[in-house]
Amino acid sequence: MNAIEEKGGEGVDTALPNPNGLEFDNLYLDMNGIIHPCFHPDEHHASPPTTNQDVFDNIYDYIDRLFGIVRPRKLLYMAI
Repeated sequence: MNAIEEKGGEGVDTALPNPNGLEFDNLYLDMNGIIHPCFHPDEHHASPPTTNQDVFDNIYDYIDRLFGIVRPRKLLYMAI
């Protein structure tokens, strides 16, 4: 599925209808698949983070990006 990803300076208003034309109640994230690449990004995308704060910033940015694309209406479940 091709997803429309809105770009916004102050963020995306996730209360608005999903521009992809599909609404989702739930978003389930396997955090292992998010945390590991934020510590060890592949050589094509970014250099490794130098501080723990850099890692957490990468994690938050990635979750925000996914949340903005899917826009779950009821539940965000993060499994660690």
